[in-house]
Amino acid sequence: GYKPSPECEGEIPSIGVDFGFMGQYSGHCVPSLIMQDSRTLTYGATALDTKAVSDYSVSYMVGWMRSLGYKRVLWRGDNEPALLALRTAVSRSMPEVEFVPRDSPAGDHAANGFAESAVRELKAEVRVLKISLEEKLGERLPTTDSLLAWLPRFAATMLRGQQGRAAEDGAAMAEPRRSL
Repeated sequence: GYKPSPECEGEIPSIGVDFGFMGQYSGHCVPSLIMQDSRTLTYGATALDTKAVSDYSVSYMVGWMRSLGYKRVLWRGDNEPALLALRTAVSRSMPEVEFVPRDSPAGDHAANGFAESAVRELKAEVRVLKISLEEKLGERLPTTDSLLAWLPRFAATMLRGQQGRAAEDGAAMAEPRRSL
């Protein structure tokens, strides 16, 4: 798994953000938004219709970010235009949070290791869950099945359970910055 850089272990938490494509279903790849927090090891992921900025992608990421409660965060991603546009839209929706960009060159997967690692781990979890579900059902899921859209979110929850227990049980868990 990913080990946070010394920069991530300091005052400013790091969020890895990237797009991934979940499987190929009848020639159709499902784009997903995938995030991971370096402090809590929390994953966030959701299937998208497109990588283009949408109300849905912005509101999903804003909700996930607000659940972490940070006021300042390193945004680790690449210089992919769709990701830069998403960061701009999320920043506008969250003026209370300072996003400090730490972008790698577009397409340089090695330089964007934190986010790429999250994508790889989440895709593997989605694959395991999908195969397991199809075996239990005794049939392949049709490409239009709503479960395929739900699987990235569930996989993120499962990965959080596997990798985030220590952070959840310890002081590394971010305290909410507002009352409910």
